[in-house]
Amino acid sequence: MLQYLEHQEGVKIVIDYFSCTFPLKLKEDELELIIIEDLVKYIAEYMGFDSSEINKEDYSTNRFKYQYSLGESVTLRLSGPTLVTGYKSCQIEMRGQGCREVEAHTSKNWIEIFTFFTLILQGSPTRLDIAIDDYEGKYCKQETIKETLDKGNYITSFRNKDYTLHGNEKNGWSIQFGSHKSTQMLVIYDKLKEQIAKGNSIEQTFWTR
Repeated sequence: MLQYLEHQEGVKIVIDYFSCTFPLKLKEDELELIIIEDLVKYIAEYMGFDSSEINKEDYSTNRFKYQYSLGESVTLRLSGPTLVTGYKSCQIEMRGQGCREVEAHTSKNWIEIFTFFTLILQGSPTRLDIAIDDYEGKYCKQETIKETLDKGNYITSFRNKDYTLHGNEKNGWSIQFGSHKSTQMLVIYDKLKEQIAKGNSIEQTFWTR
């Protein structure tokens, strides 16, 4: 059983997923792998990772030629499908644990990190998850939210105005607007029960995300 995190209080907002595609700008007389290794080191240094924390994987996914990991949870994929600009594509992916790892490595804030990938590396974000965690139940009780929704006391910009209910009592319920195919999706769920169901030890009595 894993110890997930120390006891938390109040409400916290975190970046829980970030991915971005950016071009691999390579001149005709430059060797691709050398440029890629320099680029990986440049990105790693910016985000506070030591060279010893860079690992070249023996495989790659999503039609990319090369794949590297920074630390344990940040993934870099390079020399992939060609972009409309004519350059080969690169991608960084940070899931929840990767986001926490980056925060532990650097004093830079997320605005600086987003600016680095979108302006310096001229990238385009492909996914951004923002999580609001309520650790005390003062603001985000699912029972109250569902009651409010069922009464129709809400407005939404989602095309489908109705929510979808997933899950069960043991593993926790989730209230969802939109879908994974949408450009936007809102999910409110019992994070505490989800983590307990995964076998993680949680130092909380309440946790809704």
